[in-house]
Amino acid sequence: MSLWRCAPSLPVGTSGCDGSIPLVTDLVASPNGIESLTLGDGLVEARSYDLGGRITSLDVAGLYGYDYLYVPADGSRFREIHDRYSAFGDVAFTFDSLDRLVEMSRIATPGEKTTYAYDLDGNRTRKTTPVEEVE
Repeated sequence: MSLWRCAPSLPVGTSGCDGSIPLVTDLVASPNGIESLTLGDGLVEARSYDLGGRITSLDVAGLYGYDYLYVPADGSRFREIHDRYSAFGDVAFTFDSLDRLVEMSRIATPGEKTTYAYDLDGNRTRKTTPVEEVE
């Protein structure tokens, strides 16, 4: 399977658009999701899944890659995302009892975290980053 886009000078839907620029080619899918694909620039993206169909790893041509850990083991939310090529890309997530994201932090720099607050209706009311507080 392939996905295409028009040349920049021909917007999608324009008469004469021949779809000459590939966005994605060689797409391979399984019951769990997309296993691999080739991006328009030729880079190959590969994905792995666990038995529950959750993505466990993603790698793009050895340039960047991530491993995903879930908590609880049968849950669908991420606990951590590990960057295979840079420890500074590792991120940990904390959720409250209502499964709302309340904290996100870089594992390599635990003091640098982003926190979230919610009202009684579950609407996010505040986001605080290491640099600023955003209401």
